Formats: sequence, structure tokens, C-alpha cells
Amino acid sequence: MINTETKNAHLKLPNNEKSSPNFDEIFRKAIQEVPVGIVITNAQAKDNPIIYCNKTFCKLTGYNPNEVLGRNCRFLQGPKTNPETIALIRRAIEKAEPVKTLILNYRKDGSTFWNELQIYPVFNDEGRLTYFMGTQIDISTKMELFESVMNAKHEWLITADAINDLIILTDADGKIIRCNKATATFFNSDFPKLIGSSVRELFASTTFDSKDDAEDLLLVTKAEFQFTDRTGYYEISNYPITVNGNLTKRVHLVRDMTSQKEMIAQLEWLNKAIQQAFDSIVITDTNGNVEQVNKSFERKTKWKNSEIVGLNLFELYFEPSSKDIIAEIQSKVLNGQVWDGEYISKRKDGERLYEEATISPIKDEAGKITRLLHIQRDVTEKKQLEAIAEAINLSENIGYIFAGIRHEIGNPLNSAKTALNVLRKNIQQWPCEKIVEYVDRSLSEMERIEYLLQTLKSFNLYEDVELKPVRIYDFICNFVKTAQKNLEDKGIRIFFDSEEDCKDVTVSLDSRAFYHVLMNIMSNAVDALEEEETPFIRIRLWQTNSTVNVSISDNGCGMSQEQLNNLFKPFYTSKKHGTGLGLVICKKMLAKMNAFIFISSRNKDNASLNSELGAKGTTVHIAFSV
Repeated sequence: MINTETKNAHLKLPNNEKSSPNFDEIFRKAIQEVPVGIVITNAQAKDNPIIYCNKTFCKLTGYNPNEVLGRNCRFLQGPKTNPETIALIRRAIEKAEPVKTLILNYRKDGSTFWNELQIYPVFNDEGRLTYFMGTQIDISTKMELFESVMNAKHEWLITADAINDLIILTDADGKIIRCNKATATFFNSDFPKLIGSSVRELFASTTFDSKDDAEDLLLVTKAEFQFTDRTGYYEISNYPITVNGNLTKRVHLVRDMTSQKEMIAQLEWLNKAIQQAFDSIVITDTNGNVEQVNKSFERKTKWKNSEIVGLNLFELYFEPSSKDIIAEIQSKVLNGQVWDGEYISKRKDGERLYEEATISPIKDEAGKITRLLHIQRDVTEKKQLEAIAEAINLSENIGYIFAGIRHEIGNPLNSAKTALNVLRKNIQQWPCEKIVEYVDRSLSEMERIEYLLQTLKSFNLYEDVELKPVRIYDFICNFVKTAQKNLEDKGIRIFFDSEEDCKDVTVSLDSRAFYHVLMNIMSNAVDALEEEETPFIRIRLWQTNSTVNVSISDNGCGMSQEQLNNLFKPFYTSKKHGTGLGLVICKKMLAKMNAFIFISSRNKDNASLNSELGAKGTTVHIAFSV
């Protein structure tokens, strides 16, 4: 409730003889229209109630006069109003002292505004406190701008402190005004000691390369320098700040260039290594457009780096018939894999080259493939030598083949011919039983020839193997299970040992071809165990860094050095009924599966050769490249 005394209270106007009779009205209108919120409180009444508010105050707060008069000004306060500001105002009122402050007030609708508040005590002629007059100005826009500036300043300070480079702001005389955290850390100091000190003292122990020895390190636009009392290389950039053409401040930015210098040195050595490498090295983009080649490539192809940069290596360098190889390369490397293989290329003059190459993807920090690295080796001469060696070897093998054919086919053919000639001379007087005997003998010899021809046919049976990933452990387990019953019937024990890590290893092979290889090796082992009292065969599986290894060992009769030397020659055999083609076929099929085979053996006359089985026996070793 508003009491009558409070509601009817009024200010006593000053006694001014020159005032016109309507001065009170003019005064009231002026206060009412002034663009500043004004309230007057009765200092003599309880709780210092408001007895007057002007139109601007009502507009500012959203309250009408009837909602304001009789209340203490604290109704404008809210949850976010600073208690310290409230306490400051309360103390000033208690001491009847003027006060000026910023306070967060609340409007009638609950919205806030920043109020620049001033409160003045009013005394009567006797010096007695009678009223308080308060003025309110909404400075929310200014405060928002101020807060925005302060936030920006704070963010900038945080940003500057987060930068590893040294940032120093000096006045025109070189006195430090501000610096970032990196500066204080670098000079092992703190901000109070640095602020106001001379920047030249910090850089007193420096040397730098300059075209003009008279130049000042702190005045040049940019320079590289070193500290005499610490290791490393640094770069300084100096930026003058002028106002109206007058120098007022300078910004000095110092960057540690040590890592960059070392990286540049490493890159220079790397570039030298690439340029001096024996192998040709080419860097292309992902489409094959050349970005750089080394000296070896230039010597080999007769193309200079400046001539081939920007051209497409796949289109320019590869034989037109290499489209499938190019598609395979791009498919593999663009999926992040390394391609290894051979292809035919051509020099600038069109001469053909045979090359072995490794093409690898180059990825950026985000893992995106940006370039391709081609490492090439000219194998033209090697191919030519291999072709000569192969021709010589083929010539020797043809000799073995024809000698074998002459012997292996000639003997049964002569036997059949002899039997048929005898039969023809005696067919009239021989009984049927005798005739059947000679016909059977001839047919037996024909079957022997047929078997030999079938064996020769199987030499080419797996010319094109179909490689698929196969779990080698499971494959051998199944093979052992299949062979075990037949071996047990012959009194031969079979063992299979494997490293634990090999149970999930996959190898690219042709299952039919590899099964054929194992059966051929197993058949040879069984023959070698005919006279052994306790025969056994052991299969082992293990892995090294680059190979998966399979060995098949027996404790049979073993082989002599001469037998070992001739193992892979066609038609060479020590068996009564062998053809000498089994191991030749095995070696050929294994080569198609990126595997190689070698055999070690020892017998009673050959104790110097290696064997896994002690006194005698044979071990066939197969290694798959992975």
C-alpha cells in the first residue's frame, strides 16, 4: 500500500527570484521528457520508497507509474544482478553518498538491461537528507559491444598463446608492450619481467646473414638468424604499425626453423639418393601423369625430365598391348595395394624394353592416395640371357625326351612287334590258348606305351593353373586323411606337424595341381620305404617372414648324389617302371603357383647331405612366396 504522505510528497523547487510564475510546470515537463530515466525516493520514509518516476523510466522498465510509486527500487533486481553491486548501492545510501555504477536490472516482462545508474542524495536548507534522485541510462547495446570486444580480445589472447611462434609487440622505442606465452617460455621468463623491458636485450646474442651488415635484425622485413648461446635456426619477421604516418609500434614474429631446415636437408639427400639410384624412379599423379623422373630413367629411356613431365606414363611409355596390365595396376594401387610385375615398355626412339616394376600408392596425412611411385628395373638383358639359357636347357631336355621316348616306347614296341611276328608265323598251327597268350602280351606292351603317352599328356595338364586363396593347414589335413588308410595298409605311419600360427594362413594355389604334386611326392616316398622295417612319412608346415613352407620326409633308402643331380631331368629315373617325368611336372606346376621345390637326401653311402631324419631318408621341401 502507498501511504498518503508518500504519494503526495513533492520536491521543493529552488527559490529563484527570476523564475517565472510557471517555473514549476516547466521544471516538471523538462524532467518528464528528458531521455534519461529519473526516479526520486523519500529518504525520510520507511524503506526509501519511490515518490516520482518520469516517462523515460516507465518506458525503460515497462512499468506504469502506479506500479512503481511507493516501492523500493530493488524490485528491478533479479537472479543475475551482481550482489556486490547491490551492496555498493546499499552502503552509499546508508552513508548518504552519491554513487555511480553499472547494474543488471529486469524489466516487467522479465528481460534484462544494463543500467548505468547514478544516485544523488538531496539535502534541505538545514542540511538534512530528504530525498534520493536516481538516473538510469540503458547501455545494453554498449555492453554487448563491449563484451563482444572483450571476448574477441580474450579469444585473440588465447589464440596468440596457442601459437608456438614467438609474438612480441613493442613501442616505437623497442620496449615490450605485450608478448605471447611462447615468448615467455622460450626466454625462460614471465610476463611481468618481460613487459617494459627492451626487446634488443632478448636478441643481443644473435647472428644473422644479411646482404648489408649494417642492417638491424629487428628492423629488416625478414631474416634468418641463430642464437649464439643455443642451437637451432630461426626466422624473424618485423611489421611496423603506423598511425597517421607516424611509427607507433612494431610486431616481431619469430619462428623456429630448425625442423624445417633439417627436413630440407633430408629432402636434399633423399633427392640425391633418388637421382643417383640404379633403378629408374618415376612419380606420377593417380592418373599416371608424370611429375618427376630420376637420372636413371632419363638414361634408360632417352627422355629428359622436362620433356616427359605432364605426359601420361601409361599412354606414352607402355606398349599398346598392355591395356590389361594398366587396368590391373590402376585397380590395385588405387585401392591402396602395391603392384609387382613385369611389362613391356618403349624408349623415346620406340625400342622395346622388358621391365620389372613395383608401383606403390603415396598417401597424404589424411590417408588419401595422391600420387604413385614407380620403381622400374630394365630386365631386357636378363630376359635375353634367360631365353638363351632356356633354349639351351630346352635343347638338353629335348635330347632327354627323345632318348626317353626312344627307350620307353621303343622297348615295348619292339616286344609287341616281335610277339606279333611270331604269332603271324605260327597262327595256323597254334592252339587258341597260345594265340591269346601272344595277343595279351602284345596288348600289355601297347598299354605300357599308352601309359607313357598319358604321362606325357599330363605334363601340360596344368599349363594354366587357377590360383585361389586356400587355407594350407586344412588342405594338408584333408590330404593326410585321404592318404592315411592306404599307407596304413602298407604298414607306413604318417605324421603331420604344424606351427600354431599356420592354422589360419592362406596360400594362393591351384588345389588340383597341388594335390597332384603331393600325390607324386607321396608315391616316391612309398617306393623308397619298401624295404624299411619301421617306415614312416612326416609332413611339416611352418612359416617364415616371406614364405610358407611344407616338407615331406621319409626314412627310406635315400638317394645318391648322382640321383639328386638328375632329379628334375625328364625321363631320368631309378625306378624299374618309372618315366622320370613326375618331379619335372611337379616343379613346373609349383612354379606356376609361385612356389619352388628342392630335395635333400642321404643314404648309407652319402652321409654329408642334409636330412631331417638322421642316418638316411629324403626330404622334399616346398616353399610358397607370400
